[in-house]
Amino acid sequence: MPSMKDKRSIILKSAKELFDQYGIENTRISAIVKKSKIAQGTFYLYFKSKQDLLSKLSIDSIQEYSDYLKEHTDVEQGVYYLLELSIDRIITMSKDSPKLTLIVFASVNEVMEESDWEMLYEPLRTVLKERLLYSMKAGDVRSDLNVEYTITFIISLIESTAKRFITVQHDDDIDRYKKELIEFIMNAIQ
Repeated sequence: MPSMKDKRSIILKSAKELFDQYGIENTRISAIVKKSKIAQGTFYLYFKSKQDLLSKLSIDSIQEYSDYLKEHTDVEQGVYYLLELSIDRIITMSKDSPKLTLIVFASVNEVMEESDWEMLYEPLRTVLKERLLYSMKAGDVRSDLNVEYTITFIISLIESTAKRFITVQHDDDIDRYKKELIEFIMNAIQ
């Protein structure tokens, strides 16, 4: 019998697959329950509603993204490498699960209040802040940079990149777009 943590993971995994396949509007809680092979009441032990599930899914997705960046970068590698990896990762996530990526961003932007947005993005903000502060000390970026504002701008640009990639989906343009975005950010912070 799966543990409580395992059941939660199973529900989230099932929801991810169904949301990505059918979209949020066309996915019913009953379909998530059926795919998860749990009782309907069990769903409500973990989530209040489909919207609550979506919020948790958003939190988990952004945490996974932040963990990936932290695991695959080091402060000494600098901001340019972090930006390159950040954008590559969001594009990969968008390619692998385009509907889910849009759903996560829609959930973040429509449902969450400003304080929730900050909490949700805190792991990513921490990684970016650590890298920017190191780069400031190393002289790679401007010493008068407002780190908090810059982090907010970078996150917004990364979100925008993911949305653009999903809606336009021109693989041949993405490398050029990515390069221009990195150069744009680097020019702003140097």
